[in-house]
Amino acid sequence: CRLIRSHFFVFTFSGVSIYIILALAVERWYAVTRPLQYRATFHHRRIIMEALGIWSAAVLTNIILLFELEFHPQREPANRCEITANRFTSIPFRQFLAFSLFLLKFLTPLLVTCVLYVKIFRETGRSRVLSRGHEGYGTRIALSRMGAASTIALAVCWCPNQVYYALYNFGAWELNNNVHYWTIVAAMLNSCLNPMIFAFHSEQYREGFK
Repeated sequence: CRLIRSHFFVFTFSGVSIYIILALAVERWYAVTRPLQYRATFHHRRIIMEALGIWSAAVLTNIILLFELEFHPQREPANRCEITANRFTSIPFRQFLAFSLFLLKFLTPLLVTCVLYVKIFRETGRSRVLSRGHEGYGTRIALSRMGAASTIALAVCWCPNQVYYALYNFGAWELNNNVHYWTIVAAMLNSCLNPMIFAFHSEQYREGFK
């Protein structure tokens, strides 16, 4: 009940998707701004460590969901598991935790990703190599579109759910209603959209899918 109805796995996998977007932004920023050091920095061991860090962060930022659920055996099977406030913590602590998770799970990755892409676009615009000729221009445009699309998808898909959950902890809204469920569906769409966005804008990703 706690593992499935709490959406722990679903939000953990989605959190991994968000942090992967951030990691890709860092990798692209490094490739553009420090091309000579890029291969030496992003070696196999670093990639493994990043993957472990991403999964660890996703699990830790969503583990609270396991404690926000109550089991009612007297109810009908479909309604026995109910998402509710964590009764082991005080209201001020829940509000602090909700705000902190809003920053860690959504706002900070989004802002950092946006800043990195802005830096990438500025660097490619100033670069003489990328500013000269059709190939460089196409690379810059493709990079710009893919970065913008993935960041916009992240913001649009996750903003409703993260804002709703944060305001719920401050007593503004309730859980377990249609609006709450639709915000979850919107958040899950982000993981489905990212592969299509990358494949649409990147020939390298399309080759990888083959």
